[in-house]
Amino acid sequence: MNDLVLGGCSTTVLAHYLKALAIHRLISEQKDPGALSYWDTDGQFHLVTSLDLNGLVEFFLEEYEPSPVITPWNGGSGFFPGDQQAGIEAITKSALPRLSSYRESISEARSCLQSLGLKAKPDAGETKARLLRLLRSRVPDAALSWLDAAAVVTIEDPKYPAILGSGGNDGRLDFANNFMQRIAELFFPAKSEAASVRPALIASLTAKAEKRTMVKAAIGQFAPANAGGSNMTAGFDASSRVNRWDFVLAIEGALVFAGAAARRFQNDESGKASFPFHFSASASGFYSLDGSDGESARAEIWLPRWPRPTVFPELRHLFSEGRIESSGEPARSGLDAARAVASLGADRGIDSFSRVAILRRNGLAYLASSQGEFQVQDLPGASLLQRVAVFLRAVEGAIRKDELGAEARAEATRMIGCAFDVCRSERPLTEFLVALGLLRRAVSRSPKSDLRFPKNLGGDWAEASDDGSPEFAIALAIRPWLAVKDEKAAERVLRFLSSSPDPFLNIVALAKDRILAAEQAGEYEKVPAADGKRRERRLPLRGTNTASAEHLRVLLAGKVDRRRLMGLLWVMHLIPWASDPRKREDLRPAVPASFALLRAVTSPDFAGERIEHPSPRTVLAILARLEARDLPGACELAVRRLRASGAVLTAPIRPVDLIADFPHFMAALVVPLPGPLERQIFRTVLSPSRSLNPVPKGAETDSETTNGGAL
Repeated sequence: MNDLVLGGCSTTVLAHYLKALAIHRLISEQKDPGALSYWDTDGQFHLVTSLDLNGLVEFFLEEYEPSPVITPWNGGSGFFPGDQQAGIEAITKSALPRLSSYRESISEARSCLQSLGLKAKPDAGETKARLLRLLRSRVPDAALSWLDAAAVVTIEDPKYPAILGSGGNDGRLDFANNFMQRIAELFFPAKSEAASVRPALIASLTAKAEKRTMVKAAIGQFAPANAGGSNMTAGFDASSRVNRWDFVLAIEGALVFAGAAARRFQNDESGKASFPFHFSASASGFYSLDGSDGESARAEIWLPRWPRPTVFPELRHLFSEGRIESSGEPARSGLDAARAVASLGADRGIDSFSRVAILRRNGLAYLASSQGEFQVQDLPGASLLQRVAVFLRAVEGAIRKDELGAEARAEATRMIGCAFDVCRSERPLTEFLVALGLLRRAVSRSPKSDLRFPKNLGGDWAEASDDGSPEFAIALAIRPWLAVKDEKAAERVLRFLSSSPDPFLNIVALAKDRILAAEQAGEYEKVPAADGKRRERRLPLRGTNTASAEHLRVLLAGKVDRRRLMGLLWVMHLIPWASDPRKREDLRPAVPASFALLRAVTSPDFAGERIEHPSPRTVLAILARLEARDLPGACELAVRRLRASGAVLTAPIRPVDLIADFPHFMAALVVPLPGPLERQIFRTVLSPSRSLNPVPKGAETDSETTNGGAL
């Protein structure tokens, strides 16, 4: 047995993948039944056969019997007046034994057209369905594989697999007629072309450059780089060029994707066409964002690779099932397939898939665009996405049906793309959460959008989403402000999150609202007093202690990504968080003296002493001064408040800091910080004072204080 590496086959170009299927199928059916094939770790296709490379070449040149590929239901198929007749006439007039099935199939097709009185292509509907049914009953068995791959007749209208366009054609390009033309040119070449047939075949099999292998001819959707058109060459336009063997073998390989009418649901009385590894297109990198081209992706095809040498009957069985399961049911969309593949939802010896999207190019023409490789593996993030599978399907449906406003559609598309990224490699779910939050924000601002968002993602999303970024730490720090049970309070929180396009101003607005609401209701947070006999009030600004000294430095430097933070603020309440989050290393903070001074007043632990805040309105006044960019005025208020409370400054503080971004600075004053970090900050500007009343030992805690429930 010879192990032939066929470099002309790959999974990155649909034509080259179909070529691999065709070579194995044809060799197995017509020459060597024991032939095996597999893909190696480098993505190269291997054919294990009794033939050597020369024997393989001789088989296709002298023995290969083409499959009868005909489309008498299409205009331009060669069966009607005005169609290109060169290919079909060359085959019908030939005497080659290996074209006998082809000639018989053409003859039966013409007889079917005559029986139905069709002198032009039939209109879509019952007439076309009748023709397809009649063809299935009368053409030779050799033609049935093509008919099954090109169209399936159900009790409704005929259904067509995306891999062969809309019934064996791509816009005005009829695959069958072009197939017959290429067969005629290869089997009956003109004198000037005869010498190029063998080199073209060798180039197609091995990908080794040969002269005179490419000709000006259509390739359709199968090889986008060869399809021609605008900007496809050094000039403004290029013609389509193709190796004839590539086109012939691509069509032969497509026959492996034979479809079948299948009932998807037991209670569904109508048959639904089911094609191997075909899925509804998911919006990831190719949907238009304005909703005007919702049908720009016809479908997705996932091309499996198998690393174990396999005989063709096993492959035929694999493709006859042709399914990927997600959460115990067949995947419907590309994203369903990605989630399933990334959580071991595919077996049968497949180790990876190549995702191909059939995209509209211009007019009615489509191209098969590679969308990357997906390994069959077990990724924790993909398993967590299974919990929001219903929501993700609803989002994809809303995109397809154009039920989202422009902003929401754009954010939904980005979220689907982030979900695909989670299914490609092991990474935190942070970017998916950001996209989910921004989608929720966009939907809240769009009267056209109506999506039901998850109410609880589950506690294990916390660790899976924490990427250690300052954006995540800040959003998590104020999570207790967002997780409210009362519906009226939830609406209030959402109003403040929408009040500004700047998330830091929204954080400050939330903090101010909490202070005002607590003061008006007399419901400040209560803690044990120093003497243990009474309970004192503090500012309602405590949260989750996840922000570190490094996060604080990044925040004060104005280097926090506003967009990421905005998205996380809108979704953080969906993640339950443990009451004792993991500790972060607290380094000695290098903060401006003015910040340390102001933080001593705005902290829930006033001046680091954990006592009742003497004047919540001073905090509001300080924030108002900073909104007016009056740093000296804010510091003056802080100094007066501290001195009135008995605090002693280590030295006079003169606010000479140059603050380029006041929203960052203001947010840093109210974002909850761990107690040890705050005390280090206060020591830089305050001397220990016995006049302040500390919290007794044992009453200190750095755990999260929450308001319960979900927003």
